Amino acid sequence: EAEAEVSTSRRPRRVGTGRVRRLAVLRPFGTRMASVLPATFADWDEFAPCDSSYDGEDDSVKVDLFLSFSQRFEDNPLTAENVRQVLDMFRRGKEDEGPSWTKCFGDVHVVSASIPAERDLYEPSESERNPLWVNGPNRQFVASAERVMSGEYGRYDAMFIMEGDCVPVKQFWLDDLVEEADAGEPFAILGSKYEGDSWDKFHSSLPLSLQHHLNGNAVYNTTHPLLRQLIRQLDSEADTPYNAVPYDYRISQILVEGMLGVKPQVPSQIVAQFSNGEGAAPPLEDNTEKFRTMWEEYGGNGVMRESEVISNYAGTNLLPRHVKNEQASIIHGARHFMPWDPKQHNITLVVTEWHHELSLNLLSRIDSSDHPFSNIIVVVPQDLTALSEEQLSLATPSTVPVAVHRRRSGEADYMDLCSAPVESEWFMITNSYHAVADHVDLLFTPDRQRRASDEIPLPLKPVLPYAPADERHCFGYPACREANRLAREFYPRSSIILNDFDALFETESRDGFCAEWEDKYGRNGEKLYSSDKPPPVGPLGPTATSYAAYLASRGTLQSTYDFTDRTVYGSRDSFVRVFSEEEETIAGSGEGAALSNRILREGGGSTGLSLLVKPEFRRRYRGGGAGGRGLGAGEADVE
Repeated sequence: EAEAEVSTSRRPRRVGTGRVRRLAVLRPFGTRMASVLPATFADWDEFAPCDSSYDGEDDSVKVDLFLSFSQRFEDNPLTAENVRQVLDMFRRGKEDEGPSWTKCFGDVHVVSASIPAERDLYEPSESERNPLWVNGPNRQFVASAERVMSGEYGRYDAMFIMEGDCVPVKQFWLDDLVEEADAGEPFAILGSKYEGDSWDKFHSSLPLSLQHHLNGNAVYNTTHPLLRQLIRQLDSEADTPYNAVPYDYRISQILVEGMLGVKPQVPSQIVAQFSNGEGAAPPLEDNTEKFRTMWEEYGGNGVMRESEVISNYAGTNLLPRHVKNEQASIIHGARHFMPWDPKQHNITLVVTEWHHELSLNLLSRIDSSDHPFSNIIVVVPQDLTALSEEQLSLATPSTVPVAVHRRRSGEADYMDLCSAPVESEWFMITNSYHAVADHVDLLFTPDRQRRASDEIPLPLKPVLPYAPADERHCFGYPACREANRLAREFYPRSSIILNDFDALFETESRDGFCAEWEDKYGRNGEKLYSSDKPPPVGPLGPTATSYAAYLASRGTLQSTYDFTDRTVYGSRDSFVRVFSEEEETIAGSGEGAALSNRILREGGGSTGLSLLVKPEFRRRYRGGGAGGRGLGAGEADVE
């Protein structure tokens, strides 16, 4: 087992009161992250871990850094080379030729968990069928904790697990963490519950142990008997169905079962794979009494303490406004994006209308919204009355001009995506059963490929949320399955589903897509289906999913957009539904039922599809314990 160590004296840090005298900061990583391991310390250049100017050497808290690799270095020479780069960086820092933050640490230890490559897995998409889907992070946590607590490197009072996506956002963040750990009552684990908004729509339906668990990026009191009991239990579960639960969530399950007697649920497909050879899976071990004894002996108030220094936003897309009041010094799991820039993007809002005046509700409320729209086009029936048109004109918001566009005689409403006379570079679409959300949080990333010069601000590329077009997330729903089928007629490899209301359409690309769509299916989609084969759910008409497939077929999808998987990172609605199906039926004087048959039944999409990712279809628990192994936006194959 290849290991290395850098040991030098360092300048002292903040004085502790006695509880935490020696701290281990542990950076876990696997093969996916190994190549970028040196870059994960870049934020420490901007936000120094400690105030190294203090000179109270005798009373300072000692901090060491552990680099924990999931496999064996002998089998991964490239990983060993990347680790050597980090060690060289530390050596240069100690000699005042490298990063100054290295002086905040004393020794640097490199350890490995020696997990066999075939078992070093982190495959969230297999979380309901593969018992080993999270075996890598689980086994790495146990092995790393045991190594720190073994005494081989001396006695540590606490261990802070800090994955690569756990980043500092304030100066002297390590000082803040030590001070917090040193204050208050003794704890077993000091960490953060989930603080993002991806769970908001279904938070109350989540298991109690998930709602209240502390993320794995936390401070662990290595002297507390409860922590030792928990690590022992996790180690004993390596070959049981419970190993299919991320370690931090499993810790919460153990404590909730011990405190309240609530037994955890394990996917039946996981349990079934522990068959006794006769086709029957053995019952899960009944641990309730064991865990109750553990809780009564070592638990109680304060053993699981919430941190004010660490904030857990795992699996959350953030804009600056979401964290402007954030008090934490360390943020875990957040993916940061840039907001809409009105200097770069004029965005039209297209509103599909059927009931002549129902869109008055949207128009009357939009002034109170924080939105990006420079103008609004309301697409109305061809027979809109003069009185209704006057009412719409009178309701024009004070900040956004409104134009009314009548459909051509015989033109289907599902063609509004194509027929709306948009003049701006970009547009979005919704319908009159919705209102604009209080905040329209469009996401953008810098488009470095399109930069003209260093003097011109970096162009911004829209980021679209998608769901995988697969059995779990799509094919069980007729509208979704049909949308994917039609998209594959543009691009056979199409594998994503876009919600029409989430999409930011590029107008020029829309025009090209609609020309090809009408050439393929007819001006009104009359060639979509043969006369003897009625549409299964539609007709859907042009959709954002087919639009993306069209761009993929032309090789421009990736250059136009970046993407984020909504089943992992969630998404925020730009439009909120304000009329129920019953209200809609009344408003339409009988027309609503027919419209609901096509639109509402499929989730409210103006052109026939609005994918609602329900709680059970969240791809996985995104709480942590991944060893920094997650993939970011644009890294998945979204075509």
